[in-house]
Amino acid sequence: MAVAPGQTSGTYDWFLSNSGVVIEAFDRIGLRPPELTRHHMMSARNSINLECLQWANVGINLFKVISGTINLIANQAT
Repeated sequence: MAVAPGQTSGTYDWFLSNSGVVIEAFDRIGLRPPELTRHHMMSARNSINLECLQWANVGINLFKVISGTINLIANQAT
């Protein structure tokens, strides 16, 4: 199916695993999988965790605070 410029393919379920992202990132800087060491992988894991933390800190909050008053009645459970 050909997609016109500016249109999406309509496919949204494609993704890379964390390890796939790491391998791709190292591949882009010229480090092939056989050259990767334990230190490379530990550093990549830390970087992914820090990036996820940053995204969580600046993410969209899916809740809303509504200011108001709730009158309570003595001896009423709800």
